[in-house]
Amino acid sequence: MVLTVEPSSGQIGDAVTIYGNDLYLGQNPMFRIYFSDKQVDLSGVDKYAENELTSYWFTQVTSSIVDNCFAQTVIIPSYFNNKAVDEDGTYYFYLAKHNGTINKYVLLKGEPFELTGFFEVSFIPSEGHVGQELEISGEGFLPGEDIQILFAGVDITTGYVEGAPQALSSGALSVVIPVPAGIYGEKQVTVVGESSGITATGTFTVLPKITLSPSFGESGSAVVVNGSGFYENADIYFDETLVASVEVASGSFTEEIELPADLELGTYAIRAQDPLAPEMIFASANFEVTDPLVAPEPLEPANGEQEVPVNPVFIWSLVEVAQSYDFQLSLDPGFETDILVDENLSYAFYANTSLELDGDTYYYWRVRAVGEDEATSPWSVLRNIRTVAETTAPVEITQTITVTAPPVTTTVSVTAPPLTVTQTQPPLTVTRTNEVTYTTTAPSPTITMTQPPLTLTQTEVVEQPPVTVTQTIEPAEPADGGRDGLNWAMIAMFLGGAVMAAGGLVILIDRIRY
Repeated sequence: MVLTVEPSSGQIGDAVTIYGNDLYLGQNPMFRIYFSDKQVDLSGVDKYAENELTSYWFTQVTSSIVDNCFAQTVIIPSYFNNKAVDEDGTYYFYLAKHNGTINKYVLLKGEPFELTGFFEVSFIPSEGHVGQELEISGEGFLPGEDIQILFAGVDITTGYVEGAPQALSSGALSVVIPVPAGIYGEKQVTVVGESSGITATGTFTVLPKITLSPSFGESGSAVVVNGSGFYENADIYFDETLVASVEVASGSFTEEIELPADLELGTYAIRAQDPLAPEMIFASANFEVTDPLVAPEPLEPANGEQEVPVNPVFIWSLVEVAQSYDFQLSLDPGFETDILVDENLSYAFYANTSLELDGDTYYYWRVRAVGEDEATSPWSVLRNIRTVAETTAPVEITQTITVTAPPVTTTVSVTAPPLTVTQTQPPLTVTRTNEVTYTTTAPSPTITMTQPPLTLTQTEVVEQPPVTVTQTIEPAEPADGGRDGLNWAMIAMFLGGAVMAAGGLVILIDRIRY
């Protein structure tokens, strides 16, 4: 009989195929495939799986057996019958056949299998304080499976980790968590693959720590001491003097202490320690005794200053221990209403180019220093200013516009009304000259008398009716319509004059002929 495993190595969750050849079927051909971390010597008498294998996983052979052969695919398991598959190394696949008489399975053949890339977990750092970051990394999980994290037996998967932590497609894990609150000492950290069941553990030691709020101030001020990572009780010392004893709950405490009133400027140590193990469970922090947090001095604009620009810059003196400054500007000297600006600034001036105040108006401003842990000084003395009156200075705006437009073709049709020209001629004066010859015949004796020609001059005034010339102009080119209309008018006047002149000539000739 031949047993083959392909491939012969892999990781949890990988698929492998088991091949069996030249099987002896007999009367009861029921077979199982076993996977175990134990190597069994199959020589000699029959070896039963139930007796030889302490930790194992198995599945029935369900594939069809043809010509005494079969092929079946299985998944590398993460759990045996009594424990997790939790380390790399050599494992074994076995083929077993049911014994019909005692209801057990006889191990027939075994083949080694190398389990690689198994989960390894590390914690960086291995010790630290409550709240600091702890990086958990490892490999060997099922790709994409959800991960559960236990810290000192408490599930911190939700609430500590953003989203549900999952293994990468390679089976690797990288998660950063804040160290949960807890008492001093070594804590077990457990990482579980929810689909594979892979479980790995490590340790992290929680160390005590204290913080001060504030961490600096003047003599006689109050300081809040916050402690974590302690055991059951803690004694608090200021500069080697015991000032308080507190009970610890879940490793943490909060206690307010009052500093002596006559301290000199300088640095002082505050220490919290376990009364039973003061050299093992303790933490300390420094407190800086400083001058009182004084109010800044307003510098510019000066108090009562007139003609202040409508977008002024406000400047005040530096305060040595200040972390920032609160600045306020208002129309109300009491700063109860009409507060225009209320900002916290990290520098000792306020300049806002978008702020434009009303002209010829009184404004009030003040400033205070802000120290560590939001401690504040008193407000500075109040300052008032008056803005310059508004003016209507001309505003010169220069604007250059470049427009690129396609050629424009415009057709204009002009229909000119008929042109009527009326010309009234002055009265026409006609002078006619007639020559008359008289001949007188008398009875005999005949006397013939000839007189010189007689010239008669007669002046006659002839009233002529107005001459009206009507001409309709339809210009051929619309753009020159005005000019053509004028030309036609001149022509009409010329023709009218010509006609009237011709009329006068005819009358003159007629009169002469007469």
